[in-house]
Amino acid sequence: MKFLSYLTAASCSHLNPCYPGRCVGSSTINMTDTSTTTVSTVITTTDSSMNGYNRTEPDNCHCSDGFGGETCLLSNFTPMIEQSNATFTSRKATTQELIFEYKIDATDKTGIDITWTNNPQFNLLQCNIIATFDADKLFGYMPNIPDYIRNTSYGIVNAHFEIKHTKSYQDGSTYVANINNLTCIEPTYDNPVEDLKCFKETKNDFILSSGDV
Repeated sequence: MKFLSYLTAASCSHLNPCYPGRCVGSSTINMTDTSTTTVSTVITTTDSSMNGYNRTEPDNCHCSDGFGGETCLLSNFTPMIEQSNATFTSRKATTQELIFEYKIDATDKTGIDITWTNNPQFNLLQCNIIATFDADKLFGYMPNIPDYIRNTSYGIVNAHFEIKHTKSYQDGSTYVANINNLTCIEPTYDNPVEDLKCFKETKNDFILSSGDV
């Protein structure tokens, strides 16, 4: 009869994290000298079919509600948009005197906001957004932070404005004449922010025509 000692322990680590979530499963270490381990759970078995090889149980990571992915780093939580608007402005090039401006407010909008104007020429587009991410209110219960994680932070990691100018052909079909992205530089994946205030502006180099979007 051959005796084999092995221990079971959660296999999640900084190399294979599981947070926010709960690590379920085990990782097996073949032990020839039990005095060298500090893990308290040691099981003795007489399973001769193992033939001296390690046996590893399936690993599993149960992510907390709202989180997913292999390491629970994906989430479906969204920040609260407190303010979101764009201002189309026309100013004299020499004196910067205001000729006209009109604002589109999309703070409480979930779809496309259509605005009609008879001023096809503007030379400045200003975009503004204010957003907050309240982790305590959104997440609810969170599991304890495991030892292999030094610290955690939650917030907004990316914010940008996409400006797309779509024109129409005479047959009714459309094409994208211009597209521009304005990125807010403050939030990053290494520096999430709970409160975002971003203001960006760009000069306009095209003229609107009837039916443009």
